[in-house]
Amino acid sequence: YLLYLAGAHGILVEPDPEQAQRLLKARPRDVVINCGVAFDERTEATLFRMTSRVFNTFSEMQAEKVVAASQQWEVRQDIIDSIKVPLIPANEIVDRYFRDDPITLISIDTEGFDLPILQSIDFTKITNDKALPAFVCAEASAPFEGFMQHLEPAGFELMARTPDNWLFRRHHERLFSKS
Repeated sequence: YLLYLAGAHGILVEPDPEQAQRLLKARPRDVVINCGVAFDERTEATLFRMTSRVFNTFSEMQAEKVVAASQQWEVRQDIIDSIKVPLIPANEIVDRYFRDDPITLISIDTEGFDLPILQSIDFTKITNDKALPAFVCAEASAPFEGFMQHLEPAGFELMARTPDNWLFRRHHERLFSKS
């Protein structure tokens, strides 16, 4: 959102229809796609919506873990409901929305599915090197080695680690190549 306030715009994928509507109102320069990102053959999935929507997830097990853990929190979480939402493959989103514009940042925060979604992105199909994202931020929901096995061959290196996220950047020489 800070990038948005500084003038950036982008493509936001939000599976919760209510959250998608809020994003559309708050960020009119962005394109908001009301769906989930597919990383396998499924074309729809069940979204478990939580008391605090930041914990929404496609994993019932993850939702139940949040409910159990929140018993120690000031604001307890419950599964409010579940809804079916369409899924679109990440490569289809890239093909549809980034034909002419480069991707600066891919940020993935999916409560447990970050690595499978990232692995579903075929960086070899992005033939224009300048169209490759400069940065990838993903929730550290899987071992680091899994992220590097997919990102390193595409020219990424670890830039930073927060308590919750990995931040990768393309190697400097690839970011600023003249070709």
